[in-house]
Amino acid sequence: MEAAFSFQHFLPRVQLSTGDTAGIAGEEIVLHVENIYEGLKTTYHVSAGLWNYGTDFQAYLHKEVHEYISAVVTKIHEKRKGKVEMEDQVLLLAGAMTMVYLKETYSIELREVDQERLCKALLPFVDKEGKQCPEYEGLVLFFPRIKKRMSDALLKMIKTMAKDSTKSCLFYCVPLHHFLLGKYVPYQPATAKVNHDDTIPEWWGIADFSNELSYFQGKSKWDRNKTEILEALVPYFAVDFLLPRTFIASLRLQRFDEIDLELIPTDAILAGACYFIKTITATFVTENAKSLKRIFSNVSSITLGEDS
Repeated sequence: MEAAFSFQHFLPRVQLSTGDTAGIAGEEIVLHVENIYEGLKTTYHVSAGLWNYGTDFQAYLHKEVHEYISAVVTKIHEKRKGKVEMEDQVLLLAGAMTMVYLKETYSIELREVDQERLCKALLPFVDKEGKQCPEYEGLVLFFPRIKKRMSDALLKMIKTMAKDSTKSCLFYCVPLHHFLLGKYVPYQPATAKVNHDDTIPEWWGIADFSNELSYFQGKSKWDRNKTEILEALVPYFAVDFLLPRTFIASLRLQRFDEIDLELIPTDAILAGACYFIKTITATFVTENAKSLKRIFSNVSSITLGEDS
């Protein structure tokens, strides 16, 4: 039908590099797509009455929106595999964040490979020497009027993955989520606060999705093993000091035996152990004494190694 053709024809080109002067980025894309969508909806659904409900019209254009998002995600993935100039890093991030917004707004379910790529595209480019994160800091400039809508869309995606899937790539979204809410400055040291047993789990970085994360924690199996996930996340612990805490908060006590505790900051390990000791029954602690003993043994070894 011509409505689908018109939608495809007028979809904007996403700018993913400074050399691409034909594309647009950030908020402009969101407003452009929304204008096209609402214009076609008014013409074909409201005026012509071709669909009884707005949801029917959305379902009709589902394929076109899905293909648009998937194509952009693939381009971002390919570009991130090579060397990316600093001025282009924020464009790739803005492009990925825009696709998150469109995905959540139009209820698009991506293929697993595309979902993984989209989440990975939200990770920062690690700067071990300069310890800067210009793409995160510059991102807000691309969404001056709709920053809240963007952060809400990201949180919605995190919650959905945590509750309704076993996709561990949800952790790739966490550093940007924390940053957009102003919970840290990239590469800042961990705060000295020890309020990890507060009712609202701010210390753990999960205050906004703790209920959904509890579902994820309770799942018997994730889409990959914990060691693989942890090793993928370690480079970003320095960027977002809350990230290792969020990872620990997603584990059941028995899962601590599956990971290398030396890769995780000591404060997160101890806080996790304290949580289980304080909140679980004495019988449970007795049954899991071996796991707890290993945790404290590892912490002691790490601490002694730091002091020597």
